[in-house]
Order: sequence, then structure tokens, then C-alpha cells
Amino acid sequence: MFGPLKKLLDDFFGALKDYANHRPMWLLGAVTAIAIELFSVGFFQKYLGLRPCEYCVVIRFDTLVVALGGLIAFIKPSSWFIRIPGLVVSFYGAIAGLLNTLALEAIYLKSQYLPGYITVCRAGQMRFPFKLRPDKWFPFHFSPEAICGEDPVWSFLGFTMTQWLIIIFIFMLIALTLAFIAPFVNTRPKLAENTSLD
Repeated sequence: MFGPLKKLLDDFFGALKDYANHRPMWLLGAVTAIAIELFSVGFFQKYLGLRPCEYCVVIRFDTLVVALGGLIAFIKPSSWFIRIPGLVVSFYGAIAGLLNTLALEAIYLKSQYLPGYITVCRAGQMRFPFKLRPDKWFPFHFSPEAICGEDPVWSFLGFTMTQWLIIIFIFMLIALTLAFIAPFVNTRPKLAENTSLD
């Protein structure tokens, strides 16, 4: 159970090289991103009744783009012809997700601390990349129902939803960066532990 963790601690980049060439890690990343999106719909929207705004649903879309990249790389991660497009797609989703989350956090802060601030986010005005319309295809997941900053701010351990998302997207970008650079880092074999000195 602790074998992969021990290997990672003993030889960080060597382990990353190994893991990046195997499908389970890419599947784990994709499933994690999908779980985040489903959690946002099931817990925040259905259970807590927090209505998604325009940025909320675009961020959900960005999260699924990260998952799509992971699934592309999952096809054959040992092949750079497959892994690079997967990384590009995931990087795009993670960067877009971080930028959109930062924009949403700015709207929340302005709506709280600037009296009379009128948000630029309006329910029903969608701007998905590449002119895609998931709000028409899957309205339950991607149809905005609220104005940004209008609903009460949810928080956990002192962080709001958008602040947690900022942390998550930064973590995604770090993981993707490590997956990209690991194969280029030279790792030296460890000296045998039982080497005796004469």
C-alpha cells in the first residue's frame, strides 16, 4: 500500500517518470477532475441550493477540460504523440479555470466591499471557448441561474468556494508541470546502502 509513496519519497523525479508513463495516474487525475465537477453540482447546487452563476458553470467546464486531457493521455501515456496533446488540453483547462476563478473571486470581493458595485456577470450570458454550447446540451450542469456574487458565500475552514478552487487549480497546474518536466530531469541512481568503507 505504501510502496508507491515510499518510491516517490526516495526518488521523486524517478518515480514521476515511471508514473507518468503508466495509465493509472492519468486516469486518477481525470476521475478526480470529474469528481470535482460532479461534487459542485450534487453538493453545492442540489444539496445546499446555491445557484450557479455564469463563471461557476464556465469553471465547471474548465474542470472537465482538465479531465479530457487526462483521458487523452490515458490512451497511451508512454507515447509523447498522445501525452503532449493530453497535457496541452489539461493545461488549457487548468489555466482557464484558474483565470476564471480569480475573476469570480474579484467579483465576490468587489460586491462585498464596494458599495454600489454592479457586477458584469449576468445569468444567461454564456461565453464558452470555441463557441461550444454545453449550456444547451447539458443545461442541468451548465445553465447559469444566478448573478455572480448574488448568493451567500459558502466557506469551509476559513476559505470560500472560489478560494478553494484557486488552490485546486494551482495544485492541478503544479501536477501537470511536474508530469511534463519529469521525463527531462536526469536522476542519478542511489548509492547502495550497504557500501562499506575500507
